[in-house]
Amino acid sequence: MSESERRRQLGCYGEMITLETLEQMGYSRCRHLGGTNPCFDVEAYKDGQKFLFSVKTRNHTTCTGATKNDDYNLHCNGKPGDPMAQVRAAEEIARSQHAISVYAAVTVDAPHQRYDIRIGRIDNLPNKRYIPMSLKARRERDKIIAENEFDSRIRPEWSNVPAAA
Repeated sequence: MSESERRRQLGCYGEMITLETLEQMGYSRCRHLGGTNPCFDVEAYKDGQKFLFSVKTRNHTTCTGATKNDDYNLHCNGKPGDPMAQVRAAEEIARSQHAISVYAAVTVDAPHQRYDIRIGRIDNLPNKRYIPMSLKARRERDKIIAENEFDSRIRPEWSNVPAAA
């Protein structure tokens, strides 16, 4: 499998499992936006409030097998010379839809077929271009909605650690 296909499948999995978990948590009208929105992946409602989720998925380790704790990229594809362009676009989309913008950081341990999901309001991030993933930041800011969950649909080849020869 190519690197781009591995990343694509991992990202699709993250969006799917986030949607399923939100439904289990009592969110209603959960819908995968399927690329129709430039900044958000999932739409869901709870207690009459609309939420737009930007789902970011990655492996839990670096390609060397060390645990990752660097930031997730969120809204960082700004125009040249304007790194905040995508942040403003996301804010305007949420505002125009009377929605609360939320991130879902999905971490996958592909070899063991396990995942975690942490969510938080994008408004609460110190820099809306990144999701801080240090242990301290995760404890202070994130709500854990899934932790060390097993899922047989996770494919071991999604790991970014090269297989031993």
